[in-house]
Formats: sequence, structure tokens, C-alpha cells
Amino acid sequence: MMQRSFLALMFLLPPLALAGEEVDRSLPAMDDGVVKIINTRGEVKVEGWEKHEVSVEGELDDLAEGLVFESDSVGTTIEVKMPRKDVNWGDGSDLHIRIPHGSRLRFEGVSSDVAVRDVLGGSSIRTVSGDVKMQDVADQLVVNTVSGDVEIDKATGPARVSTISGEVELDVASTEVDVDSVSGDVDLDLETFDRLYGKTVSGEFKARGKLGGGGSIDVSSVSGDVELSLSRPVDARVRIRTGVGGDITNRQSDDEPRDVFPTQQVLEANLGNGNGRITVSTVNADVRLD
Repeated sequence: MMQRSFLALMFLLPPLALAGEEVDRSLPAMDDGVVKIINTRGEVKVEGWEKHEVSVEGELDDLAEGLVFESDSVGTTIEVKMPRKDVNWGDGSDLHIRIPHGSRLRFEGVSSDVAVRDVLGGSSIRTVSGDVKMQDVADQLVVNTVSGDVEIDKATGPARVSTISGEVELDVASTEVDVDSVSGDVDLDLETFDRLYGKTVSGEFKARGKLGGGGSIDVSSVSGDVELSLSRPVDARVRIRTGVGGDITNRQSDDEPRDVFPTQQVLEANLGNGNGRITVSTVNADVRLD
């Protein structure tokens, strides 16, 4: 284990000396420290590795005023400094950042795509108008994006995703999953989970997996069909209600939905001992329970 001694450096050069130029720098870092990355626009790839250091390679934004690269006893900060206005021309940053596997990642961007791989200490991603891709990540995951797709593959740990005008695809082994989407489809491939919360507007919601003992599913949708495909046996109380213009299909049991109004349906059933809970409500959308 490396000795916990750290450097604190700042690279901040005149705009003409750094804007659009190549960078290749590294600093020692803690195995489980916080790594904060701020990049206004462009593409950033973050990858975990075995070394006890953080490295930054690639090309800075054409309008970059400097690169802040600091490491101390708490963690590491990487920030591409940009002017406060007139950032609508030129190319954004294209960076490849390597961090210790156990790092806790914090990423902030605006018009910035980010791809994360092999980061095991948890990740918090916030970007506007940017896609997020994550693979082989662990611990708590929090992703917020506006006008961007989210794709997470081979992840473990609680996951929370929020997007507007973006598709969500998750293939995770998480016990707790929370997804909130507006104007975008949601597709979840889960293993055994204890809690699933989903909220969609103008987008389909599909989830596959096994509900753990005593677990819960809460899904609400407006103008987007809901499809739950659950591995058997399922042990839960079921209450599904559709608003105007929605039908219910139940393949888990012989229980049939009943009409409560000419265009609304309700399904109430006990599957197994009814220890868990499945609650779904929709407006102008169908529900299918497989």
C-alpha cells in the first residue's frame, strides 16, 4: 500500500497556450478517494485501473482557458476551465481519464458525453444534453441527464437514474433500482431485486427479473405501456389500476382484472403468500404482468 502523501498541483495557462492542446498528466491518488471531474462539453472516458494514481490524457476544448488538476488527502479534482459565455464554436474536450478502481466518481457536464468503466467505489453522474454509458461498475450509482440516453451494463449496487428525453437501458444486479423518465423508453434487465421504483411519462416501461422475498415494485406511467416479466414463483400482493384507455393482462395467475369504469380496469391478487408488493398505476396505458 502506498504511503498517503499527495501532491496538489494546478495547471492553468493562458488560453492560447492550452486551448485545444494535448494533455498527458498524472498525480498520485488514494485507492478510495473522491475523483471529481467537471467538463462543459465534449467526450470523457473514465476507466478504473490498478495504479495508485489519476491520469489525464487527450485534447482539451478549443475554448479551454486552462486545466485544473489537483490531488490531496481527500481526493482529486479535474476541471476544464471554460469562459462563462460564447462557448458555441469549436470542438469540445476529448479526454481519457484513469482512476484507481476503488475511487468514488463525481462527474458534472453540460453538453458532454461520458463513458465509465471498471469504477467500483460508486458513481454520481450529472450532465445536460449528454449520453451516459457505464459498464462493470459497482456501489451506489446516481445518474441525472437531460436530453441524453443512459446505458448501464454489468453493474452492482443501488441504482438511481433520472432522464428527460432520453432512453434508459439497464442490465444490473442491483437490489434497489429507481428510474424516472420523461419522453423516453425504459428497459431494465435485473437479477434478484428487493425494490423497484419506476415513473414514466410518454415512454414505455419494461422490467425483467426476480422479486426478492418481501420486496416491492411501484410503477406509475402516463401514456406509456408497462410490462413486468417476473421469474416465478412470485410472492406478492398485486394491485394494478389503469386510467382511461388502459387494459390489464395477467399471466402470473388466473385472476382476472375487473372493469371499474367503461374504460378503466383494476387487478387485485395474491401471488404466493403475498409477502411482497406490486403496485402499478397508469393513465392512457396498458399493463402486462408476466
